[in-house]
Amino acid sequence: MGDICTILFQVNINLDLDSFRDKLVNKDFFPGAVTINTLENQISQITTSFEDTIEIRYGSLVYKFNQNNMGFIRINRGWIDFLTFPPTTEITREICLEAMEYFKSKEAIYLSDMYSFDYFYSKLSWSDLKKSLARRLGPPPQSIGEIYKEYEEHIEAAGYFIEIR
Repeated sequence: MGDICTILFQVNINLDLDSFRDKLVNKDFFPGAVTINTLENQISQITTSFEDTIEIRYGSLVYKFNQNNMGFIRINRGWIDFLTFPPTTEITREICLEAMEYFKSKEAIYLSDMYSFDYFYSKLSWSDLKKSLARRLGPPPQSIGEIYKEYEEHIEAAGYFIEIR
């Protein structure tokens, strides 16, 4: 499975890109983001692109922002790895919680990139996004580990998890 772990989150402050970019490389503000790039020997270079969305690449992390006050993080980790390998789960959640704190988010949603791009580029509100996910994938589980199910002939990993701060 080639799915990548992604995170959608609310942006509840005015987006100041210069301030965010400056703080992103600061271990005091974003220790998880700095750590993952250090572990992967990524160059601490930030590039920004503007289209219908704003994209900031920081090493192996990609942060995107749309006009609906939604943020998106793509982490260079597989979805199955996120669900089953505790060190990956921990660093991913750390990066998510850092972004949630910085952008004053109350909720974030972890899901496979198989679904996240559709939701990020849609015009759905946050509450409509959660309703759509519930219709599509069922209610969110109580823990990340509940998403991954291994059977004799196949595995299932379709699902999402809502992080509440």
